[in-house]
Amino acid sequence: MIYTNFSKPILDIVLFGKELSTLVGYSGPATVLLYYIFSGYIIKLISPSFGKLTAITSKLEGSYRAKLTGIMHHSEEIAFFKVLINYLS
Repeated sequence: MIYTNFSKPILDIVLFGKELSTLVGYSGPATVLLYYIFSGYIIKLISPSFGKLTAITSKLEGSYRAKLTGIMHHSEEIAFFKVLINYLS
């Protein structure tokens, strides 16, 4: 498990970098590394704060579940008022 999640990607990067440097020189891996750093920085700037979004989602889902529970607890009264409104109309 540790090999597939941690060691293999690092080994792939090292082997890819070595092969790339033998084919095009050290400018190839350096360019790839700079591209990854630049794109990671840009993604960090434009991506939303997922922690805040998760907190807002949890709060809204909790409120929704509380309202549904209230409806289930008062379902007899709701049905009675519906019958009463239909009777008076």
